[in-house]
Amino acid sequence: MMRLVRFFLERPRATTALLLGAMVFMLFFQLGARGLNEPDEGRYAEMGREMLVTGDRMVPRLNGVPHYAKPPWIYWCIAAGLRVAGINEWGARLPSALAASVTVFLVFALGKQMAGVRAGLCSAAALSTMLLFFAAGRLITPDMMLTAFVTLALGCFWRWRQTVRSAGASLEAGRLWLLGFYLALGGAFLDKGPVGPAIVGLALLGFLAATRDLRRLKEMRLLRGLILLALLALPWFFLMVWLNRDLLDFYLRGEIQDRVMSGRGRAKAWYYFFLVLPIACWPWTFLAIPALRRHWSRWRVEGGATGEVSAFLLSWVALPLGMFTLSGSKLPTYILPLMPPIALMIGLWLAGDQGEAAPEIPARGVRIATWIFLPALALAPWFVAHRVFSPPSPFWLAPFVAAAILTATGAVAVSRLAAPRRALARPVVWWLCAAVLLQGLIFLAARLESFLGHNSSWRSLIAAVPRERVVGVPISADLHPHAGSPVFSPRQGDLVAMYEFSFNSGSFTLMGARAEVVPRYGVDTLWEIARDRDAAPRPGRAELIALLRGPRRVWLFTRAEYVEGLRRETGVPIAVIATAGTKKHGGVLMRTR
Repeated sequence: MMRLVRFFLERPRATTALLLGAMVFMLFFQLGARGLNEPDEGRYAEMGREMLVTGDRMVPRLNGVPHYAKPPWIYWCIAAGLRVAGINEWGARLPSALAASVTVFLVFALGKQMAGVRAGLCSAAALSTMLLFFAAGRLITPDMMLTAFVTLALGCFWRWRQTVRSAGASLEAGRLWLLGFYLALGGAFLDKGPVGPAIVGLALLGFLAATRDLRRLKEMRLLRGLILLALLALPWFFLMVWLNRDLLDFYLRGEIQDRVMSGRGRAKAWYYFFLVLPIACWPWTFLAIPALRRHWSRWRVEGGATGEVSAFLLSWVALPLGMFTLSGSKLPTYILPLMPPIALMIGLWLAGDQGEAAPEIPARGVRIATWIFLPALALAPWFVAHRVFSPPSPFWLAPFVAAAILTATGAVAVSRLAAPRRALARPVVWWLCAAVLLQGLIFLAARLESFLGHNSSWRSLIAAVPRERVVGVPISADLHPHAGSPVFSPRQGDLVAMYEFSFNSGSFTLMGARAEVVPRYGVDTLWEIARDRDAAPRPGRAELIALLRGPRRVWLFTRAEYVEGLRRETGVPIAVIATAGTKKHGGVLMRTR
């Protein structure tokens, strides 16, 4: 182990390439191991599939219904991923994994520019294994792409500012960085609306005010940049409003006023993110606190170039965090754009930037912590699994035991290195330990995917349906609802439906490349505009009973409490094919005849 560590420490370029490649590999490893978690992953994946199979790149649809809540960027990317990798979980998550990889490279490049290669590597290692970032990199969420765009925009601003401030440089010297800044802002707006530019704007205003450099705003060609931003971001919104005039009120009142002020189902206490942030940074939280204190001291006391770096990173965290705290709508992934600056603060502090000695943590303390705490950490998931399965497979324990052995071995090897080499090797060992543990959690989550309550995956239920034989309802091109019950495709085969139990991954997996969806009975309509929602048909129990009594075999997803009632009312034999989940949050697959 020691020889291997020394071999790579003597070859810095090879070490850099290897470590960055390993970080990216960990973001893609087991990417498709889990089924799509409901409701968010199933919704985003299905909308990307419907965009792909219908060929309509302008109007996102969910279960055939136009869905206007978010701009189309995330759905374009998912559709592209499905075209490249196939209609499966791996292809649907590919855009998030790529965005996470790009963000890791951007953080490395920014850390390298600020304080050298070591700082860049430490920052990238910390970011790639932070719990929230690692999880979001394998979830289908627009917040991961938003994080990449925000990091790109602020990285371009930092490089532009450093370029125009260099001796003898003119404003024209940094025009490409400024162009990249505004293009990244446009991408952020297309991904999630105005929240991306708001994060970037607050971070920049805070930094320029802290460094008394607000005059720099005049050099950023704001008018041209805002025109470019509008040309990139607004045409889609104008097109949607032109197609449906009610959308203007939907965007201004529903998506901005109601969501920001009231939270609209996502309201949390004002201190919510202060509780989430330490968990989001795990296992680097205990290093983030001293790193934050050090950067605060640099900004307030030392000043100079190091003080400006600290002010930039602190502004990137503090002001957007204040904005999210004041907002009524709160979810853990909203603070994902704050992970890169926290990782940079940790990386710069660990690397001992600007000529400082790297912080020394006693090797004996590392070894003691390793041997005391890691065995308990390795065994914890085993005991958690006992609450769901009895007994769980011993094979599940392997990733956690491997993590404990690797960390113990690495701690001993690193402690025997000389202090200068130990400063770089220690973060690498921490990263390796965190990566293996996080991959172990993904391995465990894949085995417990049907027992996650409202966020469960119903892949085991879907797998029991012969998807090549089932028939769904064709996706309509209409932008407004029309009367009538669901009309199935005239293709030969079995019918498939859902009753009082709906999940979007059913259409995603069962319909595949066909422009069809699984119809829903007895659930609320998905139409977002109030006028359309009131006019939409609501097929209920009576329509379902008629369907089950029909001449064709029907596969039905429902809840266990409805099985006996449906059998009595239909008067036809109905078999339970598969069950999944818990008694409170579970599902049943039934089949007629």
